[in-house]
Amino acid sequence: MQKEQLNTKISVTESEVNASFTFAEELYKKMAASPKQFGRRDIIRKRNDYIADHVIGKVVEFGFKRFLEENFKISFSVDLTVWDDQHVHDNGHDMATVIIDGEERDFHFKTDIKGSRSSSKWLLVEKQKMTDFDTKIYVIGILTNMPDGQDFENDPYAFRGHDWQVSILGYAFNKDLVDPETRKGWIEYKAGERLYNPWLIRNLRGKNNNVISNHRSFQENLTRLINNAPGNSRKHIGPKLDCTLNYGLPIGWLRNTPEDWIKFADVVRGHSSA
Repeated sequence: MQKEQLNTKISVTESEVNASFTFAEELYKKMAASPKQFGRRDIIRKRNDYIADHVIGKVVEFGFKRFLEENFKISFSVDLTVWDDQHVHDNGHDMATVIIDGEERDFHFKTDIKGSRSSSKWLLVEKQKMTDFDTKIYVIGILTNMPDGQDFENDPYAFRGHDWQVSILGYAFNKDLVDPETRKGWIEYKAGERLYNPWLIRNLRGKNNNVISNHRSFQENLTRLINNAPGNSRKHIGPKLDCTLNYGLPIGWLRNTPEDWIKFADVVRGHSSA
């Protein structure tokens, strides 16, 4: 692979989109994934919103599969299994089986592929999920040919009938979200808090996700930047969060250079076995 030829704009076929809808519909039918809104235990999602959410996630998985195939000759099995019990699942590992040189291998770095909308500014991971699943890598992709408003959630079926476009934004290691020494999140959000405007904290990390300081210094710098933001600055974005505790990472801090993706491919090859 030539570095300048890295392709992050991926087409997901109509057939794969349809398979994602079938998967989401089966999930809803069996209630194999919680119908409760992310972080909320008191709001039951409407059917179409539920379907839309799971379709996005599965379509991005198909997109990331093709991204690896086109750029690194690595593939993996997109799991369309629908379990009968919410408590029986893939344990947050979306790349459990990878295919290298035509050979199926077990990939031992638990990887969570997350799909989102084009307006997303943050990667958020619930502390409980990170603790329970011990995920090592988070991959982020977005749908690029869907509206950002409520049209898609209200009726995702209106957007079927053609290929969908996915953009692979990057990935993060567990250590990019949580300090390996203190086991505390670099940026934590409690229930009722709002996301920071990522523009205000853009200088807290280097381009390659190198933490400029230790956890204590990082927190001090974070607090200083937010508190000392110009009076006309928008310090926060989005609504109040519902989860008890989230770890956050601005989308702009994801690992996404050609060198980063070569490292990802090396991790897959180096931590998989027949």
